[in-house]
Amino acid sequence: MAGSCEHEMRLIGELGYAPCVLTVHPIVAFAR
Repeated sequence: MAGSCEHEMRLIGELGYAPCVLTVHPIVAFAR
């Protein structure tokens, strides 16, 4: 179960990380 939980946490982290990149990257590109 620990492996499954770790996998879920990783998916949650990626799902939370993706929108951050999608919103920040255009701002950084625009700033340049």
